[in-house]
Amino acid sequence: MAFSDLLNDYINTIDCSSKELSEKSMLSNSTISRYRSGERVPFPSDKSSAIVSALSSALVSIANEKGIEVPQESVIFDTLIASLEEKDFSVSANKFNLLIDTLKINASELANSLNYDPSYISRVRANKRQPYDIPSFFHKVSQFIVEHYKSDSDREAVASIIGIPAGSLKDDTSYYNILNDWLDSDNYNNVNVNPNIKPDPSSFLAKVDSFNLEDYIESIHFNDIKVPSLPFRLSSNKSYIGIKAMQEGELDFFKATVLSKSMEDVTMCNDMPIEDMAKEPEYPKKWMFGLAVMLKKGLKINMVHNLNRPFNELMIGLEGWIPLYMTGQVNPYYIKEKTNSVYCHLHYTSGEASLTGECIESHHDRARYLLSRKKDEVAYNKEFNRYLLEKALPLMKIYKEENMEEFAAFLPSTLNCPKGILHRYTSLPIYTLDADELLSILIKNDLGERETDYMLQYHRAIKDSYEKILKNHVVTDEIPYIDKENFEEKKPYLLLTETFCSKEIYYTWELYEKHLKKTEEYAAAHPNYTFIKTKDNPYKNIQITLVRGKWVLISKSNNPNIHFVIHHPILRDAIENMVVAHPEKNILDK
Repeated sequence: MAFSDLLNDYINTIDCSSKELSEKSMLSNSTISRYRSGERVPFPSDKSSAIVSALSSALVSIANEKGIEVPQESVIFDTLIASLEEKDFSVSANKFNLLIDTLKINASELANSLNYDPSYISRVRANKRQPYDIPSFFHKVSQFIVEHYKSDSDREAVASIIGIPAGSLKDDTSYYNILNDWLDSDNYNNVNVNPNIKPDPSSFLAKVDSFNLEDYIESIHFNDIKVPSLPFRLSSNKSYIGIKAMQEGELDFFKATVLSKSMEDVTMCNDMPIEDMAKEPEYPKKWMFGLAVMLKKGLKINMVHNLNRPFNELMIGLEGWIPLYMTGQVNPYYIKEKTNSVYCHLHYTSGEASLTGECIESHHDRARYLLSRKKDEVAYNKEFNRYLLEKALPLMKIYKEENMEEFAAFLPSTLNCPKGILHRYTSLPIYTLDADELLSILIKNDLGERETDYMLQYHRAIKDSYEKILKNHVVTDEIPYIDKENFEEKKPYLLLTETFCSKEIYYTWELYEKHLKKTEEYAAAHPNYTFIKTKDNPYKNIQITLVRGKWVLISKSNNPNIHFVIHHPILRDAIENMVVAHPEKNILDK
């Protein structure tokens, strides 16, 4: 329900006037009137929390004076705040900025045409002001663009940032409709000509599911790679101008990094155009080989990805990084704020070398790179990249076995999950088992005493966690059901991915049937727990956990056993939408 509707409901329930509420809350009468009409809402921020707190307190105070029973102040506060959080304007603000930067729209001209103050447009762009009527605001913006930016090049530019074919915006009607839908949608990705087509991360997930690190290492002869030890002769500074020279510059940076004695982390950030660099077929292979040699040396890489691109391109780019993510030596980041579309940059640093670059958009052939080994220059660029990482957000956090303790400390953060948790598992959840039943399964699989003790400790901890979660939050488990006829073929094993257990601990049919019954009993005993049996699961080696609106956990059970916690809202929401919107026909017992 909208904030204005909720507020009016409370006001009508306690039969008070805007003036009374104004006096009690210390907010102006005009502000109260605007909130009631929907003309304005408190903007989601710490300040708005104070405003909503004042309104909640005033409503309860007036109700008490009149002897009218209303919910507790905390309940009113949470309900009003929730109505403000239903729409996150930050995605739309980013798209609004991208559109203005791409088309080089004069903000003052736009403000005058829309009948807004230029400072208001600036605050909207900075996400410091949310239009009270978002659909109306973007309707006016879309009309303005259709009327003033109608050339073929303008339409092609808009189609490019939305992520649709260039010819999709030929007539004014489709131009307006597609642009307006894209601006006002919650997802950053493209709005396709077919509105039923949704962003699809399934290819990315399928590649994670099927990826085998051992096979990949063998295919690229990774174990045969020799880290060179010959000195790399390079003057203190060397500049590179033009595409061919810049390719040489990046490879020289990799050489300087690998041949130095330093084991410091490498940090890489690049929003330069990549199409020109990738045109030569051999260059991408050399570039990836350079990364492979740095990883072979044992270096960790902090990679700040440029994600300001259509969703499908974004996913293709991330798929290419899957082999590197699987090593556990790459920490991926992204910058939430969009950098400008005119001035492009590159900043690479390692222990004893730095590579910087700059160009003007559309003039990549005249870009310049500067490779340096001068101590003061490298130190400055390291400091620059350190500040950059402070501004960056984790695209995903990657945990391998060596991060087991850190991962175990992270998992309890699921306790704060007001929007609920959803698991798409390949097997039954371990926390629905009793300890003695788990012990029976472990003994039948000849697990060692030390491993058995660890599994029992993990089981106790995870079982206690879910008892706490289910007191206040909803948990849903989707699990493919295996009948006796197909049991031997599908051979399910115990779900111990989160323990980094490398051994597959298989059920017997009797133990599987017993665990299934225990899970059904667990659901009956916990009102907030839902157990859904599905006909199948498209993935064999990954478990997906959604803590809705916060993060997605993708846990891979083998080759390698690794966990990806995805924070980026575009990718997170796309996976969440895909998992939640499963076909009803895939659900059993309906």
